[in-house]
Amino acid sequence: MSDKDKLRTAMKEVITLPSDDPLRLEVESQISQAGEWAEKEWLDLLIIDEKMKLALQKVEVPADIREKLLLIPEESPRRFTLHLRPGFLAGMSAIVLLIVAIIFFYNKHVKSNQVQSLIVLAINDHINNRNIEIFSGDIDGLKSELKNQVDFDVILPKFQPDLSVVGGRLCKMVTYPLVYTLWKDRSREYSLFQFKLSDLGIDPFNEPRFITPSDGGALHKSPCEVLWWTDESYGFILVAERGEFLRDIKPLMTSRKG
Repeated sequence: MSDKDKLRTAMKEVITLPSDDPLRLEVESQISQAGEWAEKEWLDLLIIDEKMKLALQKVEVPADIREKLLLIPEESPRRFTLHLRPGFLAGMSAIVLLIVAIIFFYNKHVKSNQVQSLIVLAINDHINNRNIEIFSGDIDGLKSELKNQVDFDVILPKFQPDLSVVGGRLCKMVTYPLVYTLWKDRSREYSLFQFKLSDLGIDPFNEPRFITPSDGGALHKSPCEVLWWTDESYGFILVAERGEFLRDIKPLMTSRKG
């Protein structure tokens, strides 16, 4: 078994452990060292685990299922005739219902899972990787440089109160290209991610939203919020070290490609 397969196995084994479990923390350290592929697969596991928990909560299992299952007769190993009692059928029906509910829930929210994965990835990048490849405080010049690396318009918004752009780079979520830019306000730094809504199947919405992802604690010890909004065919995620730093910031979509 390769090192990559061993790490994949370890991730599946610790995904249900508490976030402060020593074994899980050790695996998360290995994930961080392994790089982008491991982080992406770990984030996908985290999101699926949370959705599975929610799906389980939505399924009503009969209160007397234990008693009904105990009614299943013990058959001799030599006999192959299966007697299905009503209690057994009720138990099997509950199990089938559970499986159907999980599949339906997963399919319905698969695009939402991708958004959540992107948000957690954005938080992780802001905490651990604010490196930029293009250093420029000139918005028009930076947009021009970044536009050469992607197949969509680069939009760098103005903010109120004002934030100053430092530079940017191209990054990816699996095969989806994103534009990353670093911004500053006094001693604070902010990470902005732009992506195409069509890549995730997301419809535009009107007002910016604050989101605290439930999986953020696995990558960052304190609560971390993001400011998430859309403009025409693009989505934007703004991340700060602490959620309260975003509360007074309002994006003004007036700085566009000429």
